[in-house]
Amino acid sequence: MVRTWRKKMPFIAVDQRQAVKFVAGSDYIIIDTPARPDSDDLKELAKGCDLMILPTAPDVLSLQPMLEIARDLGATKANFRALVTIVPPPPSTEGKQMRDELEQGGVPVFKTTIRRSVGFPKAALAGVAIRDIDDARLRIAWADYQKLGKEIEELLK
Repeated sequence: MVRTWRKKMPFIAVDQRQAVKFVAGSDYIIIDTPARPDSDDLKELAKGCDLMILPTAPDVLSLQPMLEIARDLGATKANFRALVTIVPPPPSTEGKQMRDELEQGGVPVFKTTIRRSVGFPKAALAGVAIRDIDDARLRIAWADYQKLGKEIEELLK
């Protein structure tokens, strides 16, 4: 199953213990950490990042921890941005509210948000990227990531 999954994805996914072998020659490296990593671990990780992306859900339980993480990282002068994900569709305003709360708390936030979509579990079950799901209704989920990619490229210029 793992081998098949890796062949279908448009990127290489490896265990953190194997990552060193794949760093050389890579333009981008994404490191996925456990949810709410230890503050000291996060600070050390930030030292080696050109841009640290901190995903957060738009709910009250996620706000305070994100404010604390941002405070800790701000003290290190790390380049980071919060990314609001799993945003419910309109008429919900939870995504905008979360972005506003984070900005008011002094947290740099991506303009782009990633909306909630049934396409993500479908893609995970199929072992493919969201862009490869054959359903025109789900193209908007991939469009969110394309928009985010452009925003990241602008930040890194």
